[in-house]
Amino acid sequence: MTSSLLLAAVKKHGQWGYLASDGKLQIPCQYDQGQSFSEDKAVVYLSDRCGVIDPSGEQIIPFEYEWLNYFSEGRIAFRKIGQKLGGFLDYQGEEIIAPQFVLPDIFSENLASVKKEKLYGYINQAGHETIPFVFEYAGAFMEGSAPVLQKGQYGAIDHSGQWLIYPKFSFLGNFSEGLAAAMNRSGNWGFVDRSGDWLIPPQYSQASYFSEGLAAVCKNDKWGFIDLAGEQVIDFSFEESSVFRNGLARMSQGAHWGLIGRDSKWKISPIYTVIFSLYNGFIPASIEDKAGYLDREGNISIPFDYEESRPFVKVDSLA
Repeated sequence: MTSSLLLAAVKKHGQWGYLASDGKLQIPCQYDQGQSFSEDKAVVYLSDRCGVIDPSGEQIIPFEYEWLNYFSEGRIAFRKIGQKLGGFLDYQGEEIIAPQFVLPDIFSENLASVKKEKLYGYINQAGHETIPFVFEYAGAFMEGSAPVLQKGQYGAIDHSGQWLIYPKFSFLGNFSEGLAAAMNRSGNWGFVDRSGDWLIPPQYSQASYFSEGLAAVCKNDKWGFIDLAGEQVIDFSFEESSVFRNGLARMSQGAHWGLIGRDSKWKISPIYTVIFSLYNGFIPASIEDKAGYLDREGNISIPFDYEESRPFVKVDSLA
């Protein structure tokens, strides 16, 4: 029988552990590094080695690795100590795709971008090559397409490796909500559709991806937001920006961060040295060297007793 709980990586006295949403440590702070849980598993480091634990803190993959990515679609990329090439493990730590890649990425939409020697291609979950190694860079698949670099120009391919957008951009991001940020040869950013046509003309110095119908864009070193039609909805008045998540976006004012709403008003005042978006009802934040958690209204929900705090993630655990 399984039950669900929320766990967050936190750092105290220089060591990482995992906090439950009631403010109690579920897994003691005993690791040199600790990643957030993904697919009910977390990568942790002891000295120069890493392994994987479950939500009870039990080791499920031994500390035999120099590097582990994170679990996605049942697979995790690895590189063993002293080796230059990496492969993939399954949930049990079995080596299902042997070390042969320079840079193995996560699986997304059943494909993983991997690099052999100097070029990138894609493999399936059995480790078979499905899209040839012909790219100078290959991104993860999202919304049925992936950005790739060929002969110095970016385009986009589908799951079969066919061109959706022939290479013509200086940069192309992933599609999100039907549009992808792209940069032309003049260094200006806009947004294109799946045919590669400009839906929002290139006019920005930087651009993020669309989330919750809005995208952060930069003009004259200030960030604001546009909607899917390209209409400006939040003025260019912020020094740094992130995307909207659960109706809030991380923004900076000077050296400090807070959260704004879609009305552009501060919902969490910009007084924090570090702040994350709202995840599962909690906002990780830091003031100087103290970290803890806020609720949506900015009230302290878990005291600032830690050196670093990360978002809460829902995990399934044996009851």
